Amino acid sequence: MSHIRKQVILWVSFIRKELQEVGLFVQQQENEAGRGRVLDLCGPSKTFSFPAERLYSEFTRVESHVSTKKDSDLTINTMHRFTWIMALCLTVVSLGAQDVESLLEGQAGTTRLGVPFALDGSFGVSFRSYQAWDIADRQTPLASSISANATIRSYQLTIPFSFIMHNLDEVDHPFTRAYWKDYLSNQRNRFTRFGASPYYKWITLHAGHRYMDFSEFTLANHNFLGAGLDLTPGKWRIAAMGGRLARAEPQSRSLRTPFIQQYTRTGWGAHVAYGDTKDRVGLSLFSAKEDPASLVGEVDSQFLVTPLENLVISLNGKKTIRKYLSIEFEIAQSALTRNAGDPDDDQGFFLYRSFLFQRKTSTDLRHAANVKLDYSRNDFRAGLEYRRIDAGYRSLGAYFFNDDLENYTAYTNFSLMKKTLHLQIQGGLQRNNLDGTKQASFERLIGSANAAYRLKNWVLGASLSNFSSRVDYQLSQELDSLNVVVVSREASLTGSRSFLGKSGNSATLTLVGGVQTVEDGIDNPDASAASNLYYANVNYSVSTPTHWRFGATTDVNHHRLSGLSLSRYGGGLQAGKEFLGGKVLTGIGSNIYLQTSTEGLRQTLWSHFLRGSWQVMQQHALHLQVNLLTNHKKLHGTTQQFSELMAVIGYNVQFGYHPFASPEISVTQ
Repeated sequence: MSHIRKQVILWVSFIRKELQEVGLFVQQQENEAGRGRVLDLCGPSKTFSFPAERLYSEFTRVESHVSTKKDSDLTINTMHRFTWIMALCLTVVSLGAQDVESLLEGQAGTTRLGVPFALDGSFGVSFRSYQAWDIADRQTPLASSISANATIRSYQLTIPFSFIMHNLDEVDHPFTRAYWKDYLSNQRNRFTRFGASPYYKWITLHAGHRYMDFSEFTLANHNFLGAGLDLTPGKWRIAAMGGRLARAEPQSRSLRTPFIQQYTRTGWGAHVAYGDTKDRVGLSLFSAKEDPASLVGEVDSQFLVTPLENLVISLNGKKTIRKYLSIEFEIAQSALTRNAGDPDDDQGFFLYRSFLFQRKTSTDLRHAANVKLDYSRNDFRAGLEYRRIDAGYRSLGAYFFNDDLENYTAYTNFSLMKKTLHLQIQGGLQRNNLDGTKQASFERLIGSANAAYRLKNWVLGASLSNFSSRVDYQLSQELDSLNVVVVSREASLTGSRSFLGKSGNSATLTLVGGVQTVEDGIDNPDASAASNLYYANVNYSVSTPTHWRFGATTDVNHHRLSGLSLSRYGGGLQAGKEFLGGKVLTGIGSNIYLQTSTEGLRQTLWSHFLRGSWQVMQQHALHLQVNLLTNHKKLHGTTQQFSELMAVIGYNVQFGYHPFASPEISVTQ
């Protein structure tokens, strides 16, 4: 007896035994609609109707095939076909042995397993060429990008995948053997991201280049290369991650490919939370460190950096006090070591003297807190917020914090006049220099108001902000401090209207205008930071029934700062047309701007573009864009002129593969 025959016979015996153990039997019958046979699995309390005529016929045929054919006639294809059938049988058998309603969600007694396999996604490739005249190149001559994303679905398992690779190349075009030979080995000028996040019900895995969010002050959507896990059973959320946050980069002062000196940074984190959208509490822990050996021999003495180490702990939560009233908070402490090579410091909290983190003489402890009391009912919302971030607070799991600030604010937003008028108002007090180490500190009133009003075909908007700052300069220990009050204000108006003509033409008009002012009370204009900025913009676009699109725009702004006056004004025109029922899109346009100043500057900037796209097939698209920039500058009798040309060509493909229809299981009590 062949090996394949033995395996198939064992599978048949196993399936029949499993059916008997769960009290199920197999029978063949006509369904109610007369659409052929179904495979009925009948248990003690439930009847499962599985529309699988193919499954039943294949089961019978393969079983007969194995019993009657010679060993020489049994092929690997037979085993593959039978394995597919057995997988479906085992799925149905496992459902009969458990509570189906608790495993599968459905409506009106009908549940859905989902498809055995489905694949959807897209793929794209693009090339960008760059050429400059009479100026040093500000970009590499060639750049290429390859991107792909796909989602695989198998029953209730979903696996999303993404990939992108971006190369910066010094060659003029890709039509050389050397370019493609070194394409995969060129690591220095490459930006690559790939990753997948498969999930099944409340289980999510992360692998590759991913990002996760624990809280604002710990791990806040920072990209990493590694692995992560996110579990959300019931009201729980348990998450963990680990991987590389940044790779080592030497200092580069190149205009085209600048790099900030950076050690290799790795980190890990964990987050545990319990609750829902109304009430929850969570604890986050994040740790990261840099490898001192990753920049050996490459440290630039002029831009000296030291390896960092960081541990952040955060407690966050939300509590609904009344039906419409809730309080939300986060309190965090960050221990940041400025130089991991410094001597140990065994003082302080035991957690900073453990295997998680070793405190050093350069370790600083900083805190951050945010508390918000919010009332929300229908279209009305109001609240109070307190926010404080210590000077120097930093988490290596977040990109940026506006630190050394403490805010006390109140806010509200609501609608009036049958929801045609929407208002947003915010105001409060802000101060800096929280640790008293800076020579200059300020306290300022902050406030803003925004309004939007809909009047027939018009949408009108207005905004107003006022920031009044009191800045204290400590000149020296012997002299008194200097007090300066800086006031900044901004007001703007917007309006837009849509028009629909009798001939089928549609048009949109958009108006924007505003003013920004800064006052510091200093009389000397050369020493004053006072400034005034006035700006206005008008945009008009038209679409016709013949698939033409036209647009016109104009901009004007005038800026005065420290006795210097700078003006910039100009506009542009563009046109586009659809062909072949929208499969071909074309566009062309030009813009010109003139800039002048009181110091004799006269600069003219021309920009032109040509773009097009072609839907080659239903899921295939080709796109092309060419930009030409010309700059003519004249200052103090000196003239400078340069031009830059950039062209981009790309091809995108969308794909899908669905070999199976979605099977259904009807449950009859």
